[in-house]
Amino acid sequence: MVQGTISVIIPAHNAADTLVRCLRAVTAQDDADYEVIVIDDGSTDATSAVLGKFDVVHLSNTTQAGPAISRNRGADAATGAYLVFTDADCVPPTHWLSDIRKWLEVAPVVAGTYFPAPWQGALGRFANLDWYLYWFRHIPAETDSFSMGNVAFHREVYFDRDRLEEHFFHRLAAAEDTIVAMTIAERYRILSTEQIWVLHMHRERLIPYIRKHITTGYSRTLLSLAFPQRKVFAARDIRLSFVFAQLVSTVALTVGGLAAIAGFGLWMGLVPLLVFLAVQAPSLLLISRRERSPLFWLMSLVLFFVRNVAWLFGMAKALVYVLQSPPEMKAAARWRAQHDLKADEFEVKEAQTADPTSQIERANSETAH
Repeated sequence: MVQGTISVIIPAHNAADTLVRCLRAVTAQDDADYEVIVIDDGSTDATSAVLGKFDVVHLSNTTQAGPAISRNRGADAATGAYLVFTDADCVPPTHWLSDIRKWLEVAPVVAGTYFPAPWQGALGRFANLDWYLYWFRHIPAETDSFSMGNVAFHREVYFDRDRLEEHFFHRLAAAEDTIVAMTIAERYRILSTEQIWVLHMHRERLIPYIRKHITTGYSRTLLSLAFPQRKVFAARDIRLSFVFAQLVSTVALTVGGLAAIAGFGLWMGLVPLLVFLAVQAPSLLLISRRERSPLFWLMSLVLFFVRNVAWLFGMAKALVYVLQSPPEMKAAARWRAQHDLKADEFEVKEAQTADPTSQIERANSETAH
């Protein structure tokens, strides 16, 4: 178990509704040596008043800067030997930091998972289960991706990287954590475990839920276009076969349904509906093991369709945005060029080291001198 102060860093934008639960849990840890830093990211609600009720370090951004910049500001102010990040809508158990200490003995970066908050309504619980279905369950034990809502670092590891995430998404809470993970995975080992968990409070109204998934489709598409090798062909966090099947079946169902309504035959809608149901069957089976209500299963089926349509809107938004040659693509190109060059130099050096001829020539040269 590692020793030393842990700095818990929490960005918060208009988070008054969830921040009380979060801070009650974070400040009730059974660990003896930690500090809590909350960055109020230009909130216009009662977030600042909530912070005044807790013994935490309170930083404020005069205007909304986004979670990426806010987290980095909190990291810069932290005094701990270890940096732990969570979000204002997360509620950790009392043994959270104690568990993190054990895992940081094993790896320089350790990422945890989210569980549904049991007090939430049906939409909030579904949203958390759904996140597990399309993302968390695909993350391997050694990964190149994580959520900044539940991750811990040795201090020097977090700072030994480019802050590339600050150049993306224009203050959106999007896939900025995926960029952080990508930059760190270039040099350090990242472990993922469900033994470190927090309860996560998802959006409980339909419109914010839809907006969230439009953002997901947008940010993931933008990342895929900016870093195709790392986040498409070599991605270890999203199973492309899952996403592809979701999107294709949803497009087919939409087109077939419109054709059936237009009078081209009922079968035009029935066949893609059966395909869509077959694609969703594994996810519904998993959900049925955690939620016993048939009404919840029916709601889940409808929301799978809604989620997929939102992803498609987000993808279209990203494609239009990329056609404008945005600064994100330029920043990504610079980063790729720099890091691919370093990787090539490393491979040449490794090849020279492994080549017996090179080793003999080097030894002969050193002997001659």
